[in-house]
Amino acid sequence: MGRSNGFTLIELIIVIVILGIVAVTAAPKFLSFSNDANQAVVESYAGGLSTGVTLFRSKWQLGAKQSSVNGYTVVANEQGTPTGVADDDIAHESDCQNIWQDLLADPPSLAFITGLDGWSAAFSGDEWGSSASELSGETDDIYCHFVLASAATDDGVPMVIYNIQSGEVTTGEWPYTP
Repeated sequence: MGRSNGFTLIELIIVIVILGIVAVTAAPKFLSFSNDANQAVVESYAGGLSTGVTLFRSKWQLGAKQSSVNGYTVVANEQGTPTGVADDDIAHESDCQNIWQDLLADPPSLAFITGLDGWSAAFSGDEWGSSASELSGETDDIYCHFVLASAATDDGVPMVIYNIQSGEVTTGEWPYTP
């Protein structure tokens, strides 16, 4: 009888165990890449919004008290900061929607987040949502929160935060999960 070419059962089991060990150690790194990519998306939108605020202020300094970058009319406060549809110091949902649509180039649509600790049914399939509600730790109702819902984790959801009084754009975590 000739010897057959192939692997023994023991050799196959050893290879499977080694592959399992490699998979268990590599999986967290791949999950981290996904979180890093989502954070990069949020930071790129924050950068785009910040650039839009700068362009808006430039037009305002040249004399345009109302300005439009992408066809939505946005009003400026006394410092030239885009405040949305009304010249007041409170963030309203319509202000946040107009700021997002006007100051970003080709922005994705925004769904409305109905409550601080809940999500509307219409929001569940959208990538981005917005809320002008005051979050825990915020002392004034002057922020627009743009939330990347497709990147939700158990720890929260990454978001872009826009201050309608100062024009400051930052990133953070929406403290509630869908």
